[in-house]
Amino acid sequence: MTGLIQRDNLSEDRQLRNVNVDDLFKKIVKTCPDLPSEFYTSIVTTGEHGNRPADVSSLQHGVYCLIDHSNRNPGGFKMAKLEAVLEEKYGPKVAYTTETDPNSPKHYFARAAGYAVAPVPYYTKSILLYSERPVEAESVLPAVAARLAPVREIATESAERLKLALRITRKLKPPGCKVRISKPKLANDRMEAGAFAVREKNEVLLLEDFVSKASTEQIAEALVEEYVHLSSGEADGSISFEKALVKSIVRLIYPRRVAIDSL
Repeated sequence: MTGLIQRDNLSEDRQLRNVNVDDLFKKIVKTCPDLPSEFYTSIVTTGEHGNRPADVSSLQHGVYCLIDHSNRNPGGFKMAKLEAVLEEKYGPKVAYTTETDPNSPKHYFARAAGYAVAPVPYYTKSILLYSERPVEAESVLPAVAARLAPVREIATESAERLKLALRITRKLKPPGCKVRISKPKLANDRMEAGAFAVREKNEVLLLEDFVSKASTEQIAEALVEEYVHLSSGEADGSISFEKALVKSIVRLIYPRRVAIDSL
């Protein structure tokens, strides 16, 4: 310690005082020639056995703060040793995630893709993002369409709201586009939205659960957004998508014929 902290920052009973602990452990990571092997074993443990000692947690946070794409091995940390611990425990093809439920979609789809799934703590996952061997479980999830199954029939009330929303938005529907009702193949697969545009198939997929609860207005909103995704090819949040959406709305509300007197 005295090589890292001035002695006057240590009290007589050798307890630290007036020291920024985060900065201290960053210095330890930088200065230590090689972190002990127990460190790597400890930071891949989750669940009831994942209560790491405070010094190990602080070292882990120090590595997390120092690592980046230009420096995958800050100080005494060696990425190859962390990869070796994972591969020794799970095998040569590993997908890591913070999700601990083995029945979750992340685990299911990663296993289906041929990976052994390694549940790891948050900071360990963040460190592993700089690895070139194990992969993040989210990266091997199949496309949305592959996670959904078609629904042949829906409740009458839902069907009526859907039909009305389709009529309201028909001017924006891309040529040849199909609108299909779907549901997750896995019951516990939680999709991030109620509607999805599948450009390669020129389809809009509406989730059954969304349609059953949504009003006609909400279904129409979802259809407009996904139609614009299909017709523009632009992603959410982009300026290009915003412009395409505005143009589509204008086309939807603009009268077919404008009286000559109003020109």
